[in-house]
Amino acid sequence: MLSDLITDRGNDDTYYNYNDLNRVEKAVEYIASLLNDCGYYITLETKTDWTMKDFSNKSQMNRYIGNIRECINQFCKVPSSKYVPTSIDDLDYMGANYIEKVLQDIEFFIANMKKEYIYAGTFSAGEGVVL
Repeated sequence: MLSDLITDRGNDDTYYNYNDLNRVEKAVEYIASLLNDCGYYITLETKTDWTMKDFSNKSQMNRYIGNIRECINQFCKVPSSKYVPTSIDDLDYMGANYIEKVLQDIEFFIANMKKEYIYAGTFSAGEGVVL
């Protein structure tokens, strides 16, 4: 699902636009859904119809960053989370990369956690362990 996220911007890629915001907000909705399905209850306000005029709304932009931070706080601090900007004022090309990287990382950890559900089932827990 999150294969269209961009995590390899370079120093010359300084232009952040409404397409980036819409892509990330859709990914945040997806991550929030995964978290809720796993019992990490989270309610976020997302916006997936950004336009160029919306960039002037600092409160919306900080909500955007806040959604990423809320996903991190609700689940776990994955390694990439320490580089996510704390406000829109701190956003640069590396911060933009880490916003999208942290969402990929959360999806990865949730998928691995779900794979382990099988091994912790009532009928198989402890199987293969020699006492």
